[in-house]
Amino acid sequence: MAYAFFRAGMIEAWGRGIRRIVKMCKEAGNPVPEWKLQSSGDGLWLRFPFSAAYLDKAREHIGEPQLDRSQARVQVGVQAGVQAELSARDVAMLQACIQGATTSKGLRTAASYSTRTRSFGQRLERLLQEELLEMTVPDKPRSPLQKYRLTDKGRAALASLNPEST
Repeated sequence: MAYAFFRAGMIEAWGRGIRRIVKMCKEAGNPVPEWKLQSSGDGLWLRFPFSAAYLDKAREHIGEPQLDRSQARVQVGVQAGVQAELSARDVAMLQACIQGATTSKGLRTAASYSTRTRSFGQRLERLLQEELLEMTVPDKPRSPLQKYRLTDKGRAALASLNPEST
């Protein structure tokens, strides 16, 4: 990853890049990036949590409607202190399953995706991995009869956001 930042001109000398990236984020008014090194040492996760003002400007630039502050990212505490970060689209997908199992198309519609994009697939996979949603036909993930339902953990996440939602 350092090589990519070096080639992009973001760092000019090895070993100074992290400090420089942190400084640039602070100067832009954004939170500093979060680094997580896998315990095996095989991977590094880097996350840039952008400020709401920055995201609004980016949405305006690409023509997407701005989200109101109630839809901004929120931290949700779920079971035994585990933290799951849910976006407005995540919450919309979970809420779509409150009344019962929902199809992939129903989840896409709830989250304002017009087609099955890579972003939607990654979002759905994350909600499944975090056990907030589960498949109704787990042995056949690509079944045309596949639906998704809210788990107890998903209900707890929604309840912690808004007690009236469940």
